[in-house]
Amino acid sequence: PDLVRFSKQKHSVWVQWWFDLLAVNYPDPLEQHPRFAWISQLLRAMDAVFVKERPLLSEYRSHEINAHYLDQGCPANIKQAPDLPKLWDVLLFGQGGEYYRQRAADIQSLVGAGLKVAWAGHSAQGCESLPWTHPDELPSLCGQARFVLCVDRRHDIDGYFSDRFWLACGMGCAVVKRFSPGVPAGPYRSYGTQEELTRIVLGMTNEESREMGKRARAWVMQSHTIEHRVQSLLSAVPSVTALAL
Repeated sequence: PDLVRFSKQKHSVWVQWWFDLLAVNYPDPLEQHPRFAWISQLLRAMDAVFVKERPLLSEYRSHEINAHYLDQGCPANIKQAPDLPKLWDVLLFGQGGEYYRQRAADIQSLVGAGLKVAWAGHSAQGCESLPWTHPDELPSLCGQARFVLCVDRRHDIDGYFSDRFWLACGMGCAVVKRFSPGVPAGPYRSYGTQEELTRIVLGMTNEESREMGKRARAWVMQSHTIEHRVQSLLSAVPSVTALAL
């Protein structure tokens, strides 16, 4: 709240970069989203705001918010996942609960196909439940699985997907991701149904998944690190803030 008050006397360009979903109740209007209700004054105080919901830029602007799209990325110094003995066919790291029913359903479909599955950060019937893992320890954990599964809170907003995807690719994991619009094409596999997910996991050898992971890490380090995104932000700021100033 103090930022809003101080913004009235600011002498520099103020920019915010939002890493996560604000429009949690999409496709409801923005003013009906709980996060937007308490953060909108702060967003208006900024000269530019970078958000994850590409289809909603005009709606943000209708609320006098100078919004622009910018994706997340992977830290350039993230460690590579070591090639360890494979304890699981598929690993997922992240929370569960009411908002992640798709995540739980996809996990259960893999378990039902007889695959060895682990979930770090949540417990689910039939898979090995692991504790929450600090990001610094994720490479060692992911190195023990043939694939890392990425299933987000929702998959119907162009441009929105968790940075879990970039972290997993950046660590050199073989990533299987539920399809989301706006994800750049790259060395990973996407699926739209649980049958497709199972076929992907069963249809690739350890060597093929290992090679896909190596390509994924090279792809991220070349073009999709947080450092790359910051350069994009800095390049965009003069033009996008001119619209507000």
